[in-house]
Amino acid sequence: MKSYILPLLSCLILFSCNNKTAGVIQLNANQFQSTIHEDAILLDVRTAEEIASGQIDGARHLNFYMQDFSNKIALIQKEKEVFVYCHSGGRSNKAAKALKELGHPKVYNLDGGIIAWKKNNLPLSKSTRTTSKAHTFSQDSIKNILNSETAVVMAFQTKWCTPCKKMKPIIAELEEEYIGKIQFVKVDLDANTELSEKYSVASIPTFIYFKNGQEVWRKIGFQDKQTLVEIL
Repeated sequence: MKSYILPLLSCLILFSCNNKTAGVIQLNANQFQSTIHEDAILLDVRTAEEIASGQIDGARHLNFYMQDFSNKIALIQKEKEVFVYCHSGGRSNKAAKALKELGHPKVYNLDGGIIAWKKNNLPLSKSTRTTSKAHTFSQDSIKNILNSETAVVMAFQTKWCTPCKKMKPIIAELEEEYIGKIQFVKVDLDANTELSEKYSVASIPTFIYFKNGQEVWRKIGFQDKQTLVEIL
C-alpha cells in the first residue's frame, strides 16, 4: 500500500504546480471575437512592426520582447479579464500563463493569433499606436507641483493600459470643472519609474490625491466620474 502513496503524492503536487497555468482559456478566432467585452483588457503583445499591419480594435500594446515585460504585466489589474494575442499564438500563450501565475482569474489566448484571425476574415483596424515621447517629471518639478496652493490629483497611467484609456475623457471633464482648484498631473509610468517607486504604485491606473503636499487618498483601477466627484 505504501508503495502507491509516494507516486500519488507526486502526481498531486505536480497537478497543483501546473494548475496555476492550466486555467488559460484557448479560443479560436470567432470565439475570441465574440467573447471580448468592453470591461476586459485586450492585450496585443506583438512588436511595433507587426502592429503596423493592423490590430484588433481596442487593443493595447505591450511588446513581449521588451526587457521589462514581466514587470509591466504585473501592474495589470487582477480583477480584470485579459484577452491576449500575438502573430501566431506562441508569445501570447506564454504571456497568458504568466498572467495566470500572477493571479488573474480569467485569461484568454487567441489560438493561432492574428494568422487565424485573418484566415477567418475578421476585421483589423489601423494601429493607433503613438510614437510621441512621454513627459518625464523630475523630483524637483513634482515637489514644486505638490507645494502649490491648489490640491493635486496625480494619475499614474501608461499608453498600453485599457482602463487608463477609458479614464481619459473623465479626467478631461474633471480638469475643466475643477480648473484653478485642483491640478491633474498625468504621469506616464513607463517614463517615470522612479516616481512610481517613490509612491509605491503597484497597479495601473492609480490616482493619488494630495492636499498641502500630503497624500489624502488613493484609488486604484477604473473610477467613474461620480466616485471621484464625491471624494474631491
